[in-house]
Amino acid sequence: MMSCFVYRIAGYIALYLIGWSPALWTFGYLLLTGGGEKGGKDGGNGLGTRGSKWSSVFATCRKIIRELINPPLVGICLGTLIGVTPLRHVLIGGTASSIAPDQLPAELALIAAVAKALFELGVLIGGAALPGQTLVLASSFVKIPSPQEAEANATRKQNQLLLCDSATHPQTTTLAVKARELVERAASLFKMGESDLRALLIAGVTRFAILPAIGVVGFIALRLVNSPWYPTDPIVALVVLTMICMPSAQNLVLLVNLREETRHLAPRLAGLLLRMYVLAIPFVTAWLTVFTAAMA
Repeated sequence: MMSCFVYRIAGYIALYLIGWSPALWTFGYLLLTGGGEKGGKDGGNGLGTRGSKWSSVFATCRKIIRELINPPLVGICLGTLIGVTPLRHVLIGGTASSIAPDQLPAELALIAAVAKALFELGVLIGGAALPGQTLVLASSFVKIPSPQEAEANATRKQNQLLLCDSATHPQTTTLAVKARELVERAASLFKMGESDLRALLIAGVTRFAILPAIGVVGFIALRLVNSPWYPTDPIVALVVLTMICMPSAQNLVLLVNLREETRHLAPRLAGLLLRMYVLAIPFVTAWLTVFTAAMA
């Protein structure tokens, strides 16, 4: 019973992602990157400017299409295709209507075996999606210093070494400097500028307070007026409400990394998302309790 409940939730989430992923890689990409690629140099006249604009538009469209056809979206579409067609009886199995390979002709049995192997390979690769996204988010915190910053850091380290008694305790001095650096780096994770703090406050209030409240009130109102828009399966409403209060996707960090003009924003965005994930733990837990009670 519990496994059936989990499969229903997973299926609804997959259907949600079919619409969400294209929206992220189109509208989301345009919003984060400013709506265009750099075009070629114009010829100093109106025609050159117009051609540069069209070149920028075409370049943006090509990049959006290329990024839109990403492995998660392709996997969801293929999984949906398998789930709604008779292919599920061959590839998934485990039900009374499943078709065993020995029930098929030799040619079809070979094709089915290859397809099933590819299906299981896709399931295995899909299991690495979340660790891969986490790795992208973590790598965005790595900041490569410029030559000026590297020189300033080297000078600062040298001054710290000179202030210590390096003649008598060189190893202890080096360890003390490294420990101080680790403490400074750990403390830097909690430091936020005014603009970052304002962004976190706005995003947190919107995601963890305003949107969930609107969602709950909206679903309750639809149910009270017996609206046909209210889903017959309460699990659908629960999944939609849960998606409303979830923090933003890690793919946002990947989006800003796609262009040189926005790549410098990746560490700040990654820091914002990390803080939002920490804040989401108590808020999402509380809202899930509210959602379950409201949709029961």
